[in-house]
Amino acid sequence: MSKKNSLAQKRKRHEYDLKCEKEAAEKKQKASLKKAEKKIDKPQKKKTIKIRRGMKLRGIKVKDADSKKKVQKLLAQERAMKMAIDEDPQVSGKKSRGISVKAATKRVAKKDKAAKKSDSGAEGMVIG
Repeated sequence: MSKKNSLAQKRKRHEYDLKCEKEAAEKKQKASLKKAEKKIDKPQKKKTIKIRRGMKLRGIKVKDADSKKKVQKLLAQERAMKMAIDEDPQVSGKKSRGISVKAATKRVAKKDKAAKKSDSGAEGMVIG
């Protein structure tokens, strides 16, 4: 094989390798974009709390079926409170992220008290 021929083959092989690398990089980028889209669309599942004997949840130690029912009832109340807070237009501005249920209910109670005080002062006044 002549020197010219081998140089031409090396050049063609090099060009082909570059072309294959570009195609592989594009393919990889498309795949990563698809994965990113799938992750965005897929909702994250929250872990459920498994209530077992001997656990202590919300200050109640689970010993038997009665204490387990108490804990389940308490957790159900907390979930209901969170749902009510999320639906309430006054508090839903922040969507109660990072706020505990107790703190959020205190805020709502304070706003209600303030509204009642301001309404009661206006009723006694006579205008005109």
